[in-house]
Amino acid sequence: MTVRTLFLMRHAEAESYGGLGDRKRQLTAHGRREAADRAAAVAGVSHVLVSDATRTMQTVACLGLDAAVEPSRALYGADAGTILDAIREVDDSVPSLLVVGHNPGIHGLVLRLADTTSEPSAVRLASHFPTATLCRFEVEGDWVDLVQVRLTDTYRTTLPA
Repeated sequence: MTVRTLFLMRHAEAESYGGLGDRKRQLTAHGRREAADRAAAVAGVSHVLVSDATRTMQTVACLGLDAAVEPSRALYGADAGTILDAIREVDDSVPSLLVVGHNPGIHGLVLRLADTTSEPSAVRLASHFPTATLCRFEVEGDWVDLVQVRLTDTYRTTLPA
């Protein structure tokens, strides 16, 4: 059976709501550092699904990936079910996938997918989901069959604000 890697990430820290509207909020300097701090963990990712909001697109840019990036209007403010549906549409030729989105949808999907074989320390860290939190899952089988997967690692910000 094919083992794939799925990463779910909340966007990095963004500026407060401004006059341009929520979708146009940009990353703060701290947010850019947060995102860059995750680059090593996602190095080698082959495909990225990302909300089309400015802050999520900037988060992906800060990761410096050499991957196909697919912006999606449907992922902006999406709930866990909508994000899961988008993942299930990914072609099975994709061995590793990163999804960058927003809370509460990303966090909700992390909690929904983690199965009983997940690493307890990763699950504990995933219970609180600040900006730039990244979770790594091992997926056995095809994307379309995704129901529950093994959460192996959770990365959270350790940078000073």
